Amino acid sequence: MSTTIITAISSRLGTLVIFFLYFYLFIQKRERYMGIWTLAWSLLILKHIIEILIISNINFMLIGIANHVVYILIGLMLLWGTYTFIGITMPKGWLYSCIATVMAVTLGQLFDFPFFMMLTMTCGFFALTHIWNGILFIHFLRIKGINKNMTGWSYISLGIVMMVIPFYHIGSFVPWGYLLVSIVRLILATSNLITYFQKKNQELHESEQYFRLLAENAQDMIYRYVIKPAQKFQYVSAAATRITGYTPEEYYDDPKLPYHIMYPEDKRFFKSHFKKLISNKPFHIFQIKHKDGTLRWIEARSRMIKDIESSQVMIEGIVRDVTEQKKSQAELKYISLHDALTGIYNRAYFEKALQALDTTKDLPISYIMIDVNGLKFANDVFGHERGDKLLQIIARILQASTREQDVAARWGGDEFAMILPQTDQNKAHDICMQIIEGCQHSKCKVLQPSISIGCATMKNRTQQVAEVMKLAEDRMYRHKLLVSRSARSGIIVSLKETLFMKSCETEEHTQRMVEMVKTIRHKLDLVSSEFDMLCLLATLHDIGKIAIPDQILSKPGKLSPEEWHEMKKHPEVGYRIACSTPELSHIAEYILSHHERWNGMGYPQGLKETEIPYLSRIISIIDAYDVMTHARPYKEAISHEEALEEIKRCAGIQFDPQIVENFIEILEK
Repeated sequence: MSTTIITAISSRLGTLVIFFLYFYLFIQKRERYMGIWTLAWSLLILKHIIEILIISNINFMLIGIANHVVYILIGLMLLWGTYTFIGITMPKGWLYSCIATVMAVTLGQLFDFPFFMMLTMTCGFFALTHIWNGILFIHFLRIKGINKNMTGWSYISLGIVMMVIPFYHIGSFVPWGYLLVSIVRLILATSNLITYFQKKNQELHESEQYFRLLAENAQDMIYRYVIKPAQKFQYVSAAATRITGYTPEEYYDDPKLPYHIMYPEDKRFFKSHFKKLISNKPFHIFQIKHKDGTLRWIEARSRMIKDIESSQVMIEGIVRDVTEQKKSQAELKYISLHDALTGIYNRAYFEKALQALDTTKDLPISYIMIDVNGLKFANDVFGHERGDKLLQIIARILQASTREQDVAARWGGDEFAMILPQTDQNKAHDICMQIIEGCQHSKCKVLQPSISIGCATMKNRTQQVAEVMKLAEDRMYRHKLLVSRSARSGIIVSLKETLFMKSCETEEHTQRMVEMVKTIRHKLDLVSSEFDMLCLLATLHDIGKIAIPDQILSKPGKLSPEEWHEMKKHPEVGYRIACSTPELSHIAEYILSHHERWNGMGYPQGLKETEIPYLSRIISIIDAYDVMTHARPYKEAISHEEALEEIKRCAGIQFDPQIVENFIEILEK
């Protein structure tokens, strides 16, 4: 066997080995560039087969054309694979050059051009692609090391060798040419593979660095826990410190740390979580004790990693702090079941509680219905803020009167309802009295809480809940009729006490004014009804001051324009209070007008002379005299004589002249 054949066979076998190696890597990784390179090496095998046919004298025109075309395509495919490997788009000029070269050698074969000329064109294109391949590896591939340079120079060397192929197909140089090409090709293929693995390792390292950076800066705790051969944490991200208070190093030192910090009641769930991992249910929520002693909710999402024998060897997962989410859920649940204003249960919860009652073991069951007296009055007079405060006070009284098994709820706008399981009629009555006493002893600054209440008891299962509650409601309305008048009287007493407590208006001041009314009664020819109204007016003419802020009422110095504007609202507030109270409605107009002036410069309506109600004109003089002759935080008292002189001076300006004349005449006596 000749040296040429032996060399050729060795070259072909080497090419076959390289092809299978590239093909295996392509099947494993499925990378595009590896597929292109594999296709190039498969074309080289096809080229070898064509050469064997030519050597065996099986030679005709198509085989000759195929020999050149395949060689040209090999060069193009290797170059395309390199461009893809580096991550650069191959210029279309190489494709056009390939097509032009194929057309040239095809025409040369058809028109019987000299073999040397066609071989020069084929090898020239092949050489150029290989030399450019080498340049790409050396200058454009962004990896470190000598392997990329070895690959690049191997491509360049093979390109140079291919350029002299047309010359070594002469005589005894042929086997040495095959040998040289085979050696360079082997070096090229080997160094190319080494460069490939080096690039993959670099990409893997960069990827690990990238994901480690993400893990270290992630808000969630990321971990990897090894089960076999020994239990330990292989990795714990820095977020562990924020979520649990323990550093990654503490997890590395104590593999059982998660179990130790688990809330005692959740430790059994921790074991079930492990079982869920085995059954591919990787989600659970635990409660842990943070290093600072606080309780935190965490959400664990994990997956089990198995070895080739399907044995569990490792757990990977993400732990997230869901404490705020749990709080939000709890708040939403609380809001859905509780009244937003009072904080006790709402009607929806009350109705659920009714359905959940077990009439077998909870009998007897008592129901209490409660209606708040004077809520509309509080809203109309003092504003809804004070009305809301009244409801909150009564809700607290109900809570203080309930037992663990009882349910107290806000039934409607001014109504409350209660369920008292295992409570007979006598015990329910005691609870009702406890609630009433709680309202009576409540220390409310503005309005004393007052309620109407009714209760009924379900004694056996034959009774309907709706009927029993209706009975309780009827009794509540019956009680409301009985207490309505005393409730209104209580409101008046409460208003007076509040007035005396908040403002400079003292009980002594109002008593002196009442005595003065008695003194001037006959001189002013007051009839009995006018006298009664004037006495009540003397007591409550400034009732509107209870709605004025304390800092204005008790200010020792001069009021600012804004404060004075606020103070001047009290006749209107007093008017609304009187209109909302049947016992005071007949003096409402007098309260509204008691700061009007004879000359029309008063407030709030600017009335003048006889437009001002008669009793308002009288009370303004009496009030002015008493205020002048008694000290206030913002002024000193003056003498009786000085006060009369001041009243006389203001006659016809601030006061009714005729009433002033009668008033002075009586007081001077």
